[in-house]
Amino acid sequence: MTEEYEIIKDLGSWLHCLSLNDLEKAAQIRDQLTENLPFLHLDPQTKSYYNLLYSKHQMMLSKSEKQNNHPNEPFQEQPSSEKDSEQTLMYLYHYMEGTLLNHSKNYYKALKHYTAAEKQLGVLCDIDQANFYLRQANTFNHLGESITALNYAIKAYDTYKKSHASTKKTIRALVLIGNIYSKTGYYEKAKSTFEDALTIQGLKDRQRAVLYQSIAKNDYLFHYNNDAEQRFKMALNVDEELRLEFQADTLYRLANSCFRQGKQKEGDQLLHKIEEALTKDHKRFEEFRAKSMISRGVFLYKPFHDGMIQEGFQQLKKFGIQIELIELAHEVSDYYYVNSNYEKAYDYLSLAKRQNKNIVE
Repeated sequence: MTEEYEIIKDLGSWLHCLSLNDLEKAAQIRDQLTENLPFLHLDPQTKSYYNLLYSKHQMMLSKSEKQNNHPNEPFQEQPSSEKDSEQTLMYLYHYMEGTLLNHSKNYYKALKHYTAAEKQLGVLCDIDQANFYLRQANTFNHLGESITALNYAIKAYDTYKKSHASTKKTIRALVLIGNIYSKTGYYEKAKSTFEDALTIQGLKDRQRAVLYQSIAKNDYLFHYNNDAEQRFKMALNVDEELRLEFQADTLYRLANSCFRQGKQKEGDQLLHKIEEALTKDHKRFEEFRAKSMISRGVFLYKPFHDGMIQEGFQQLKKFGIQIELIELAHEVSDYYYVNSNYEKAYDYLSLAKRQNKNIVE
């Protein structure tokens, strides 16, 4: 967990203490946070969360002192500005708690917090509302609720467009919209969404690379393997300074595109390239090691190397890599089905369904 997520977790604990009127414990958390915050570069929303909590804490201390000194003074109605601050604070609390749960891939519990946060959207500006819609879209997408995810993603995109948001935010929304279209079987809609995004003025190389990769993934999903291969290569050639994880992900998908076209040697070389690039202490080393094992088990052996494929999936399960496991289980199930091994095809389809159920629950 990053430092920022640790801070968000502590902020949630601080608010919890305040809600219990445990001012002593709340003060301990406040003092610890106040000591560490100046040395951290935090997201503006995290800073706002801290500032609102600090103000709430101060007001509670003031009220407590006043109550002790004047116990019989009548209750005064909360000022509207204080109500707005409280509403914003509750939004940030639920949004941040949802973000923590999202980070740990606990999407269903995250959704509960986001649903609570959505009730407070009136206090946000348009851009922040759009950011929220996009986060909701991603969460519903992870839960397999494609239609709901698409609706939120479109709301985010429309709001970004209306508000003249940054290109980065607009691209994120369009990529998600395109990915949902692709996943739900709308190849042409997905392709046109990605291609329209490529025409946006002021695209940076990395954004262009993401769009090329998205087009390639759409081609790959619909078995336009040669087109996918070319687009994956375009994504890699856009910018030599691409993040290592993006390169590894693109190389892996490129390898599978080559495998599908009978280019076994080239595909295997690409997998070796990933393995050479990622050190053992890299956070995604085990993921790519397992995925490469599965790809080799499927494509480099006739018939399939069942043991290698099984070991790859066991590694994905061991390290809690669920989304990728589900995607690959569906793909491997298809390969077995095409090769008339219906029992194995059913086994991997069942594995995908079980893992998807785990995410929802």
